Amino acid sequence: MKSIKLPKKTVAIIAFLFVAVIVCATILSVTSHSGVKRVFYFPAIGTEKLVKEVRYIPKNPVQGDVRLYVDELLLGSQLPRLRPLFSLGTTVSFFSLNDGILYVDLTDDVILQKSDSPDIEVGINLFEKNIKKNFKNIAEIKLFIGGKSVYKYSEKQKEKR
Repeated sequence: MKSIKLPKKTVAIIAFLFVAVIVCATILSVTSHSGVKRVFYFPAIGTEKLVKEVRYIPKNPVQGDVRLYVDELLLGSQLPRLRPLFSLGTTVSFFSLNDGILYVDLTDDVILQKSDSPDIEVGINLFEKNIKKNFKNIAEIKLFIGGKSVYKYSEKQKEKR
């Protein structure tokens, strides 16, 4: 079998193009995100410290961006050293966002404290903090557990029931 001899100039051009394609692909994969940047705060295991986690959530999800964010928040952190806000298995049984007022009813799993989750009051305060940091258009949060009102946040005043 005969080997083909290419001129050095041609080999240099091919090598340059190969490196350029790899560099461009790397830059595009790092800079182009198919979603919206969202920030999550979770408590660290063994301390009272809060850890910030950044995720890219899909743009225009079917269920709406706030609902998707709430679902992701309830699933917990993607990092193993962080605790969920509420007991694992907690889900949303009712969700509504009307005129800047967010209504969220969580399942009774919150009360069970089955996992390494923080105290319910700490979880509720972190829930509020996460929502306020990511959605400036929400002026009021009304949180329910098992259909019973447990928390209300308002831009004008903060009150617990």
